[in-house]
Amino acid sequence: MRKSTKKAIINVLITIAFPIVMWAIMEILCLIVADHHVITTSLDIKNLVRNVGITVCSALALAYTLGNGRFDLSVGAQRMAAAVLGGNLAISLGLGTVWVIIFALIFGLLLGSLVGVIFVTTRIPAMVLG
Repeated sequence: MRKSTKKAIINVLITIAFPIVMWAIMEILCLIVADHHVITTSLDIKNLVRNVGITVCSALALAYTLGNGRFDLSVGAQRMAAAVLGGNLAISLGLGTVWVIIFALIFGLLLGSLVGVIFVTTRIPAMVLG
């Protein structure tokens, strides 16, 4: 096995181990302090999934810009705003998950275009605009 492959496997294992170790620490603390588990109801799982989704949106947006040599958090803000706007619109119209995704993509396109047009015309950094 090549050295770079071994390093990649080790990095993946560390990435997977970190949240597991943090969960174990929080589980122990919750049992000691409050005498209950970290996740006790389906609402806890729902909140966890929502928070992970927000974090993933921000991380992916930052990764896209870092790959281009920029440090720009506005893309994460645009993605979160698009998801919130698209989700609220789909829910208010009584539509399902597919429509949440479609509306989020549409709002993401509109918000990204708006920030792009404002950046090109005014040269205000995208990080400020986001």
